[in-house]
Order: sequence, then structure tokens, then C-alpha cells
Amino acid sequence: MGRTQLPSGHGLLIERSGNSLHTFFMRFSIDLGFVNKDGKVRHTVENLKPWKVVFAPLILSTDCLELPSGTIACHRNKVGDVIRVEA
Repeated sequence: MGRTQLPSGHGLLIERSGNSLHTFFMRFSIDLGFVNKDGKVRHTVENLKPWKVVFAPLILSTDCLELPSGTIACHRNKVGDVIRVEA
């Protein structure tokens, strides 16, 4: 919160604790990648605008990766891809 954008090439990995994710109070759109414990992409959402809610695929994913809007299209990410998160 308080940011005006996510830096290109960076993201935020969030451990899911509920069945939805929101962009309340955000100032910019984001892409989302819902992943399972092995890093396999189970669902994607592109260009999620501020003040929206997305319901997550509960059974299929454990975490959510927030990315700058346009990242999924640019890298052609899709369901079934496996991601590796580096600190």
C-alpha cells in the first residue's frame, strides 16, 4: 500500500489465508498468478483494476503472485507453467 506501481521484473508473493483477494486502496492495476505449493500456476488474472475482488481457486492454489500489469501477457505465462521465486 502507498505505492504507485510495482517495479518491472518484481512481484509480491502472498500466502493465501482466505478465498478472495482484493485491490482495495491500490492505485494501479496488477496481474495475478495463483500457484500451488510446487509453484505450478493454477489460475491467472490479467490487468485487475483497483477496487476489485477476485475469488481464488481454493483447492488448486496456496499462494498468489502479484505482478505488474502486463507481465503475464508479456511473458506468455499460462496455467500449468511452473514458477521459481528468488529472494
